[in-house]
Amino acid sequence: MMVSECMQNGSLAKALHGKQPLLVDWVSRYNIAIGVAQGVANLHHVCNPPVIH
Repeated sequence: MMVSECMQNGSLAKALHGKQPLLVDWVSRYNIAIGVAQGVANLHHVCNPPVIH
C-alpha cells in the first residue's frame, strides 16, 4: 500500500485538464513527465526488491 500526502491544489489531472488548468505551458508539462518517468525507473531499478505497480 502506498500513502501520499493530500495536495491542496488537487490532482495532476485537474492541473492539466481542469476547467482552469494550472499547468498550461509545455515546459512545465515536460518537466512533470520527466519526473514521473524517473520515479517509475527508481521503483523498477533502485528499490530492492523492485516495486510492482
